[in-house]
Amino acid sequence: MQVEQQPTQTFRRNPFEIIGECFSIYGRYIRQFLLIALIVHIVTGAVGFVILPSDEELLTLLQFDVTGEQGTDTSELPPLAEVAELLFPVSVYFLIMSVSQVFLGGAIACAVGMQYATGAVNAGVSYSRAFWRVLTLFMIGLLSFALIVLAGVGVVLILPGIIILTLMIYCSVATQAAVLEGYKLPSALKRSFELVLGNWWRTLAAWLLTVLVTIGLSLIIG
Repeated sequence: MQVEQQPTQTFRRNPFEIIGECFSIYGRYIRQFLLIALIVHIVTGAVGFVILPSDEELLTLLQFDVTGEQGTDTSELPPLAEVAELLFPVSVYFLIMSVSQVFLGGAIACAVGMQYATGAVNAGVSYSRAFWRVLTLFMIGLLSFALIVLAGVGVVLILPGIIILTLMIYCSVATQAAVLEGYKLPSALKRSFELVLGNWWRTLAAWLLTVLVTIGLSLIIG
């Protein structure tokens, strides 16, 4: 008699249990995970140092001439060419950050999978596995960047914002599908959709908890 396959234990846990297990794994292998994260952040930090405009240059975007000839207030925006010249490297940097964060997510996913399979974490092996699907991760990063930009625009218009958020959640485990199961981009997106289908609200809750924890830790460190 064929026995129906039950859902995996991971998907029967609530978001708080999943986040708690993440902290447990990171706590046991804190040095390895810090090494994995630092490699990417050092590289992106160096790129940002080279291409990003200085704080003084960015502040020029906020400086307006408020003295009129007749004593009346006027507001003169900086020339469009100057604004574009300053914002272009910022946009490029955020694109690099989006791609690098997806690549980092792939390396961390490999490390977590390695921990479950072998009880150990190796930064070199994790990066090697991520490089195996580097082109797919790069394209997922571009897609993530596009969705983030569209989300920023869609925030003003409620319906497009909801649609974009829905797509972001359905694509949220494409990175894991690529590096752990070996899927290329179209199949990784399809696999992500299959995994999230039926778990959309749980995935959204886990995603929101992760964002809130990240913001909280950033504030504490800051």
